[in-house]
Amino acid sequence: MWVEGLTESSITWNAIFPVPSSPYNAYLDFTSGSDTVNVTPGPGYPPYVDYVVSGTASGCASGIVTDTIRVYIVEGMTSGTTPADPYACAETGGLATVTATVTGGVLPITYQWSNSANTASTSLPPGTHYVTVSDNSTCPPQVHTVVVNAVATPDAPTVAGASICQGATASLTPSAPGSPYEWYNAASGGTLLYTGDTYTTPALMNTTSYWVQSNPGCPGPRTEVVVSVNPVPAAPTASGTTICAGQTATLTATAPGGTYQWYDAASGGTLLYTGASYTTPALSANTTYYVQTTVSGCAGPRTAVTVTVTPLPAAPTASGTTICAGQTATLTATAPGGTYQWYDAASGGTLLFTGASYTTPALSASTTYYVQTTIAGCTGPRTSVPVTVNPIPSAPTASGTTICEGNSTTLTATAPGGTYAWYDASSGGNLLFTGAGYTTPVLTATTTYYVQTTVLGCSSSRTAVTVTVNPTPAAPTASGTSICSGETATLSASAPGGSYQWYDAATGGTLLGTGISYTTPVLSNTTSFYVQTTLSGCTSLRTEVIVTVNPIPVLPTVANISVCDGSSGTLTATAPGGTYQWYDAMSGGTLLGTGSSFTTPPLNTTTHYYVQTTVNGCTSNRKDVTVTVNPIPADPTAAGVSVCQVEQAVLTATAPGGTYRWYNAPAGGTLLATGATYTTPP
Repeated sequence: MWVEGLTESSITWNAIFPVPSSPYNAYLDFTSGSDTVNVTPGPGYPPYVDYVVSGTASGCASGIVTDTIRVYIVEGMTSGTTPADPYACAETGGLATVTATVTGGVLPITYQWSNSANTASTSLPPGTHYVTVSDNSTCPPQVHTVVVNAVATPDAPTVAGASICQGATASLTPSAPGSPYEWYNAASGGTLLYTGDTYTTPALMNTTSYWVQSNPGCPGPRTEVVVSVNPVPAAPTASGTTICAGQTATLTATAPGGTYQWYDAASGGTLLYTGASYTTPALSANTTYYVQTTVSGCAGPRTAVTVTVTPLPAAPTASGTTICAGQTATLTATAPGGTYQWYDAASGGTLLFTGASYTTPALSASTTYYVQTTIAGCTGPRTSVPVTVNPIPSAPTASGTTICEGNSTTLTATAPGGTYAWYDASSGGNLLFTGAGYTTPVLTATTTYYVQTTVLGCSSSRTAVTVTVNPTPAAPTASGTSICSGETATLSASAPGGSYQWYDAATGGTLLGTGISYTTPVLSNTTSFYVQTTLSGCTSLRTEVIVTVNPIPVLPTVANISVCDGSSGTLTATAPGGTYQWYDAMSGGTLLGTGSSFTTPPLNTTTHYYVQTTVNGCTSNRKDVTVTVNPIPADPTAAGVSVCQVEQAVLTATAPGGTYRWYNAPAGGTLLATGATYTTPP
């Protein structure tokens, strides 16, 4: 950039857009004292930069002259050619298309090829060529050498055809003259199917021809490659069969011929046998086999052949039972079904009954019976079914007891043993519990229970057991209280008398103390205590006595502030609420004021105040609040300037720092600008 008509020593250059001065002044080799400067953009340059040049007019003119120059910045041109290695067919006088590529630069871009072409792309024969690329700038043009290689036409490829089954694919691979190979669906023209050494056809249903040529830049003649497609045979004809568990089965395929293979899976699996007939191993469960046939090398789908295995019936499921002397027993077989026969011996013996259920005669001694079943003509093993005959036991020995109202008790039967059963009636009634010890529900009146025992399945007569119930005293009268966190409380019970016990739980828990009064430990949370009394051996329900613990409030939330020297400030506490008190010391000190806000006196030095709050009678610790006193800055240093009429003046404040504001009046007035420099209107 250059300027004329100014005194050179007074000239200054300054960037004003995109941002003033730095970093764009750094692009200049001079910022003052020169009428000519060079602009050298740095990394991350903007699309353009506006510079203001100013200086004192020379010659007859006078005063400061200012002008703005916009400098556009563009990326330098980079050029090249593509493809990197162009080629053309030698025998056919072929041409290669070569394109000059350009990035950056100043439009328009011009091209000049050694074949006199002036476009970005041109067609060139084998040989060495040149292209000159220029842009609309003062930068020198760029020259590129392009060598077009001559490529010979290859021979027709050598490749064998293939034979596949219907629905399969074939992989075709040439052995000469070399890649790259192109595969087509026609002897000439047609559709390019694939480019590469090996072409895998789609699944084919009919014999199909493909054609392949070698094309290292010059396509050679095509070779026909025939894929012969053989039909897939139909699934074999083979029928399943039914056998008994433990037997083998012979399965036979009768059509469509070929070589039969037997498998254990519908696809994949293990080859079990090759041949028309397959004999299975001995089977214990239904099993499906699969047979396929191969004709002309093609395997057909598999036929599922199921061998249904009828299991031998299992020994019947029948449980023995226990009866008392002189009773009969009904024995029942529940599985596996079929026709059941009951015998008096493990084998042979006398057939006693045919059917699922057999009722014995009255028995006086233990006896074993045997049951078998027949299913589909097969008879399974016999199951032994014992009937145990037991004597009737004597009535149990059990004593009554005395309890307090609202309690339960455990009644215990001690003889003659067996399984004890507790009832609410001397005969019939409801079964309450089974076991030697019966715990009653909570009782409010004297109650009689009845216990019998069963020994080896025989039940005795019942024994009456009486529970005498004494009344329970009323729960004590006791009131809760409120304290602050960290204090103790004394609790007192006033009625109904007796021996008082204090606990930490409504039931169970830890015994804390005995007596009419109980003093708690130091508490930090609201806590419930429980008091009960004992009269005539009976303990009352517990009364809950709540000690409400009010927490010490957290430190007040209040922000530090800054004021100017000689000013006062207002401090405001916003949480946690309560009654705020303001002090001049962290502890003790003088109470300066109460309320959420406190206004300090005029301050000349940074001062600390301390605030606490009282919530529900509990006072927090004090919060240190700082009022920072900042000094009044000195008046700015700024010099006036002289300008010609209708010119602008640039005013600059240089000290003492801070944020400068420009006004049109000594006091009040209108804010004109913010910043160290202010440019006046003309």
